[in-house]
Amino acid sequence: MKPIQMKRWRNWWKMRHTDKEDNKDAFRSGPHNDQMAEGDEDLREMTRQLELMNTLVKVVEAKDPYTAGHVWRVSQYAKQMAEKLGWGTKQIAWIEAGAMLHDLGKIGVGDAILQKDGKLSEEEFAEIRKHPEIGVHLIETSTFLSAYMHGIRSHHERFDGKGYPERLHGHHIPIEARIIALADTFDALTSHRPYRKAMSADEAIAIIEQNRGTQFDPALTDIFVGIAKEAGFASIILHSAPAIPLVHCPQHGEIIERTRHAKPGDAAYCPACKKSFRLAEQDGRWMVVM
Repeated sequence: MKPIQMKRWRNWWKMRHTDKEDNKDAFRSGPHNDQMAEGDEDLREMTRQLELMNTLVKVVEAKDPYTAGHVWRVSQYAKQMAEKLGWGTKQIAWIEAGAMLHDLGKIGVGDAILQKDGKLSEEEFAEIRKHPEIGVHLIETSTFLSAYMHGIRSHHERFDGKGYPERLHGHHIPIEARIIALADTFDALTSHRPYRKAMSADEAIAIIEQNRGTQFDPALTDIFVGIAKEAGFASIILHSAPAIPLVHCPQHGEIIERTRHAKPGDAAYCPACKKSFRLAEQDGRWMVVM
């Protein structure tokens, strides 16, 4: 990203940090077209960077067996939110990229904590809560990646000010973080965990609606719920990429990734139970066999 664009991003962030709840133009359009050039060259560069980011976040997902495809799904929910808000092409690519990087700081969290089957202790949860700041530390000196700093740092803030790491509240929380918070929570609820099976989309939406105005921005919550009820997220939930659903592990549910070019008979590995399987396909549905 060019220096002049970085300056424009920072000006927009400064505007978003005001507490003017009636600033609907900024809320609806994100960074305005006069603040960000929509040049084809820049857009192609962002596409290349997205591909690099996708490789980077695979490192994060490899540390936690229950997060296969998590960052891709979060990025897609955030992208749909930005589209509904009427953002431009480049702004949409920006929120998609920021969502992909939101959990980058988990690289600095111990595997024993990320892979623990049971409930975390207070001390372990305190370590987990460090990942936003770790993520910021990893990217803050990068001219390009620092554009995604606020989504990384603030996606666990709450609208009522009871989140972390800075206990920001309301519109003091950058809009990208408020969007990612919704997407991140919805994906966590609709994914398998060691202590529970994945919830249905309807169950997850009900929980999000219950936390409207406390954990989540109420206006953004209404938009997110509207998208879920209008079009649904069936093509994203429990997928690791477009048209690539996760494969069911007999013990842990849909957490096994397969590549787009996978063939029946190829090896498959469950990162949770540490077992190797073979892929099989029947009537268009993929499964694993011993």
